[in-house]
Amino acid sequence: MHEFPLIQEFVEEAETKGLERGREEGERKATIESILALLGPRFHPDAVQVLKPNLETIDDLPRLKELLLATFHAQSFEGFAQTLHE
Repeated sequence: MHEFPLIQEFVEEAETKGLERGREEGERKATIESILALLGPRFHPDAVQVLKPNLETIDDLPRLKELLLATFHAQSFEGFAQTLHE
């Protein structure tokens, strides 16, 4: 079978991009779960779960990391929810 370098290069690039997207999506999901896990014991766990759909709409990983750091400074559930919606 003949090798087609251009096609092979395209396939390798697609695989690399797919792996990168998969890694980023995994990191995004883990960050969301960490946010919920840190807020749960401090505030009512059921109320914290209400935030999950809002967090899942955020595709910007640096923004999620900012929110993760904000969990340590949140004085109240409402305060964190306000930070989430800023």
